[in-house]
Amino acid sequence: MKKSTFLHLIITVIIYCILSSVILLSDKKEPNRLTFDIAFPKANEEEPDNTPEEIESQVTYSPVNEANVYTQIFYTPKIITGIELWLRTTDDTSSIYTLAFFNPDGTLAHSQDFYTEDISSGGYTTIIFKDFKLAEGKQYNLVITPKFTNFSNLTLGLIPDNATWTNGLYDRTGLIEGTSICFNLIYDYQNWGFINWMTLTLICVFTLIYFTNKGIKQKRITKPKLTISALAIIVLVLITGFVIGYSKLII
Repeated sequence: MKKSTFLHLIITVIIYCILSSVILLSDKKEPNRLTFDIAFPKANEEEPDNTPEEIESQVTYSPVNEANVYTQIFYTPKIITGIELWLRTTDDTSSIYTLAFFNPDGTLAHSQDFYTEDISSGGYTTIIFKDFKLAEGKQYNLVITPKFTNFSNLTLGLIPDNATWTNGLYDRTGLIEGTSICFNLIYDYQNWGFINWMTLTLICVFTLIYFTNKGIKQKRITKPKLTISALAIIVLVLITGFVIGYSKLII
């Protein structure tokens, strides 16, 4: 293989590694998030969000305790990374509660504690899941319970059910007709970094093919089969490494 052809191939691989690393590391930052309105769904994207003052008049409050456990069934319109809940406390006493999501068969999908100190004084309280995502297009059962059974000062906001993404609210006595927990779901922006990286990978592959074919035609590459095999192994190893890195961001 002539030195000039070898240099072009090496430079292409090095540039690919540098740009791929830059894209991967830039995606490690805190993701941007959007809210999917469940409680008060919008007719279109241009419609403004409901303000806490507009919602307040439609919210009724119910205590959360051992005798008053609610199960909200809902579906996920996107990959969900958090939830907004309309919560209030009856006093300033510190207490801990568990937010749990169950699969339809009753198995636990995810649970996470939150504190009364985290509850917003007005509007929704935002809870971002820790290293977990609810899958898109799945049914889940949402349950909020006190962490300790001897005390509860939490009240949960309920509203008339007008959302297509909910499928019934239940308490210990059965279905509560026409009522839903007042909540919204939070999802991340589309991972454009991964899309950009796939585009970069295609450009790199086609560039390597171009220089390889050019070298073969000009007889600068004396062992084409060996050269192609070596490039294929190098590219596959690099792609596998970056896919493993990105899998932690998009799965």
